[in-house]
Amino acid sequence: MTTGSTRTEEQLTHDYSEHRERPGGEAFAKVDALIGEMKNEETGIRLLEVKLQQAKSRLFDVQCKRLPEQLEAMGLAEFTTADGVKVSIREDIRASIKVENRLEALAWLEANDAGSLIKNDVAVTFGKGHDDAAAEFIEELKERGTAFKSKRHVHPQTLGAYVRECLSEGEPIPMELLGVVRQRVAKLK
Repeated sequence: MTTGSTRTEEQLTHDYSEHRERPGGEAFAKVDALIGEMKNEETGIRLLEVKLQQAKSRLFDVQCKRLPEQLEAMGLAEFTTADGVKVSIREDIRASIKVENRLEALAWLEANDAGSLIKNDVAVTFGKGHDDAAAEFIEELKERGTAFKSKRHVHPQTLGAYVRECLSEGEPIPMELLGVVRQRVAKLK
């Protein structure tokens, strides 16, 4: 046996189960018990994660489907219960460009005076409206023969704000191309 905390890989991974019957086997039994406890906890966590996902799904069904549909069927945009809980329906608008639509969507944004929304990442993130600086940096890297990765994109929250603004002003936008999702959501107050 080695001294101190220096142990070989063989000593750390060796199957010591043969020592259970020898004196001091209680220590190995305790290790077995702790391993069993750890496995039970891991299983419990997996089950709780599944239950949490199911609960989130049920909440989504009530919050974004059944309650908004019920209030709409009653012709109400908001409702206050007898015990003072107020529910109102609002529309959430989100947008996220799908990978397969990225080039076309970015071209549409540029052609429609929204090119400043586009970020251009080249090892560093270039902010909104800095496409010229990114292009110069890329060109300089090419001239030096330096390998690099470049990605042009629009952050979903930035795109969502732009879409909400356009919709509120009645401006036409390509909903599918920009990955726009409109969803009614019940909110409790």
